[in-house]
Amino acid sequence: MQFNPLTLITTLIGGLVLAGLLGWIRRPRLVVLVPRLFLHSEVAVRGQLVEVSVFNRGFKTEEAVEVTLNHSLRYELLGSNNQDVKLSTNKICAPRIGPSDEITVLLLVESGTFKQEDIVLCLSKDTKGVVVAKPELVPPTGQQRIGLVGAVVLVPALLYAASLGIDYAFELLNPGAKAAIARAEKKEEQELHGWKVPWFEIDKPGLYSDFKAGSITAVVGSPTKKGDVVTVPVSVSNATQRVLRYNLEVNSAGSSKRFKSFESYVPDVIVTPGGKEQRSVNIVIPQSGGSAAERTAFISLQLTDLSGNSLNLQSQLLVQQ
Repeated sequence: MQFNPLTLITTLIGGLVLAGLLGWIRRPRLVVLVPRLFLHSEVAVRGQLVEVSVFNRGFKTEEAVEVTLNHSLRYELLGSNNQDVKLSTNKICAPRIGPSDEITVLLLVESGTFKQEDIVLCLSKDTKGVVVAKPELVPPTGQQRIGLVGAVVLVPALLYAASLGIDYAFELLNPGAKAAIARAEKKEEQELHGWKVPWFEIDKPGLYSDFKAGSITAVVGSPTKKGDVVTVPVSVSNATQRVLRYNLEVNSAGSSKRFKSFESYVPDVIVTPGGKEQRSVNIVIPQSGGSAAERTAFISLQLTDLSGNSLNLQSQLLVQQ
């Protein structure tokens, strides 16, 4: 088995990304926010009301949570949404905060003006908290982070799976469509019964399938020579139940010097079902010498039927001396 360094690098990067996402999801998050400051209060003339919220945005319960405040100010606990919260001098103490939960306390602050910088430290038994200035900076809960990662990872995966399903269904309903698309992208022509079929004609319904099956045949006959004028015959046989029409053009490198353009073109030859029609075109080929290109007859045949289907065929014939 051949070693592919790109596969190894991709695997390592994928593993690091996955580990990073798992770490981001599982990382403990303890956040302190001061959402409101009330400068005017009837509770104390020289005091200030301050609301402090502590959020647990992790997956586990944070125990022994302490928020240390500036010791130069004096604090009094007026209310809380948790009866277990206590105020010890300049520390807000909570025995535990559950996952995705929060505690909020209302403090009366005296002996100065309280600012966000007066929150000195936030610690729990296992985690150090951070202080944020705005509610929108509070990180999402663990469940919300899982949802975000799921949306980032699963939605593209589902879209990719859906595209594969659509491709599979399209291939079932249209056998060979994938090969036809590949040929179209590469613009590969096909050699069939001595004729070259352009890439855009391959797999078209109608005349192409009949030509491929042999129900329609086109044969370049043996050329005849008279000096440097060569007559090239082409016959078309129709074994289908449709009326065919073909246009024939035969040319060479030296023909334009001798013949008019319309003399190299035979239009509107009708071939009835079961019939065969042959037409010939004169071209100029050097009697002796000349390169292979100068001795080549370039043949173009366009087939159509009354339903509007068409098939373009190209061939070359090297005329021997």
